[in-house]
This record gives sequence, structure tokens and C-alpha cells, in this order.
Amino acid sequence: MERLEICFIGGLAPRWLSASVFLLVLSALVPEWSFAQKSDLENELKNLPKVPGTPAPPNMGSGPTRLNPLGPYLQEFTGVQFPERVGGFERRGVDLYDAEARDVGASYEKNGGSRGLLSLITVFSYPVPLTLAAGGMRAVFDDAKAAILSKSPGAKLVRDGTYRAPDGSNGFFAEYTIRNFGGKKGTVPVRSRLYLFGSGGWLLKFRATYPEWRAGAASTELESFIRSFGTGVMRGKLGV
Repeated sequence: MERLEICFIGGLAPRWLSASVFLLVLSALVPEWSFAQKSDLENELKNLPKVPGTPAPPNMGSGPTRLNPLGPYLQEFTGVQFPERVGGFERRGVDLYDAEARDVGASYEKNGGSRGLLSLITVFSYPVPLTLAAGGMRAVFDDAKAAILSKSPGAKLVRDGTYRAPDGSNGFFAEYTIRNFGGKKGTVPVRSRLYLFGSGGWLLKFRATYPEWRAGAASTELESFIRSFGTGVMRGKLGV
């Protein structure tokens, strides 16, 4: 199953086009971060490792199930909560990628009024793919980076390596620059970041996209978001 996040950064959607026409034009021109996909591990979801006491998830078929719950959404298998707001970011729905709700994602947007969408952060909580389990977290991280380059061949790696979160959790981090179609404004440079944490056979991933001109402010906002959301992969009664 493929996951699609439609993202117009910095008010880039041209007002003179209808939404449907613009999406068709955009998809034909650049299948990159205007359509910011959770591009890594997609083909591996059918091979999710079984969690004790739970059956393998059935195929969801046409796509994820979108929820719009009031208040925080709790993923019961991990205890991870997806609040309605995190700092200046507002949640835009919760997506379930399997019928058992073991694979969950939620998008958070920061809007700038007339300037449009300024930053997009998507958080995913899901099990480690069975095909990558033997290689550990490094294999999962390398696969995630390879998938970004596969979906966005023009992406340029700025930096990557290990990452220590504000709460002390250790994970992996990568940052890319990508040329993003911006309607009448032409090609606009954006930054994309990947953060990955793992524990007990489960993963917590953050993907962030924002325009190059906001790099400084967006970096500060992202660190604050991660601090507020937390990087504990397993929480509550299942916590480790």
C-alpha cells in the first residue's frame, strides 16, 4: 500500500488552477515532495512481524483509513499518542495503514495565513519490517534513505548520522535538499528531514518538509515539536 501526503509548501498552489487540475499537472511534472510520500518501507508492510497476541494485519486494499478523532489518538500497541496540536502545528487527520491499527501515521501542519502552508511534519508509528529486522536499526535507516532518493532522484543529502533527541533518546537523522515544483513561482528549493527511532521491534519516524528560506526557523520548530511529541517508541503499560 502506498501512502500519499499532498503538500503545498509556503502557499505554492497557484490560485488560478482548480485543485484537481493542479494535482494532475503536479503529478505529471515532479513526483517529489509536493507529494511527500512515506516512501520508505512501503513495500515491506505486508511482511510486518507479528506482535505476541495479535494476528498478521489483513490487506487494506485501496488505501489507508482516515480518522478525525476529537482529542489525542492513542495507538494501543505502543502507547504512542497523536495529539490534536503540538506547539504551532495542527493535526490533519490520523491514517491507519492496517486493519489492526498497528501501522499509524498523522500529519501536522503549520500555516502562515496568507502565506499558506509553511511546514509539514508527519509522524509514523509501526512495526519493524521483517525483511529488515536482521540488519537492525541501521538497515532500516539506510532503507529509508534509499527510498527517499528513489522517489526524489534530485534529492541531495546534506548530512546524516546518529541523533540524540531532546529527551535523551538515540536514533538516526538525515537531511536533504529537494527542488519542489511551485506553480507560477517555478521550482522552489525545500528541505526534508528524516528522524528514526526504534525499540522492542517498533519504529517511530518523523518526516518534515519546509521551504529553504525557512530553514533556520523551521529547524527550531522541528526540535520543539520532537521535544513536545516525545521520542519514546514504546510508552505506557507497554513501555520499556
